[in-house]
Amino acid sequence: MRLTNFEIQAINQSAQEIFGANSRVFLFGSRIDDLKKGGDIDLLLLVDESEYNLAKSKKFQFLDQLMGKIGEQRIDLVISTLKRMESDLFLSQLNPVELS
Repeated sequence: MRLTNFEIQAINQSAQEIFGANSRVFLFGSRIDDLKKGGDIDLLLLVDESEYNLAKSKKFQFLDQLMGKIGEQRIDLVISTLKRMESDLFLSQLNPVELS
């Protein structure tokens, strides 16, 4: 995984502050592969169905806070629920790694 411990801590801390203590954040995409170079940080936030719309409304607040901690980087945040992941072709093909 091509994230520093500082970046992982900043991601988890920002997620807990913005989305709540039970937030679960995963990394997917090229940053999972240690042999690749470059690439943006692709994050998946899993929330309960009842929190989905609220989480989507806080997306840019999270990204702003995170960039304030780790600096200006290309970061993509996908917000989903388990049910949506199962029914979405793109999301169902991801092999995300939980950041903990």
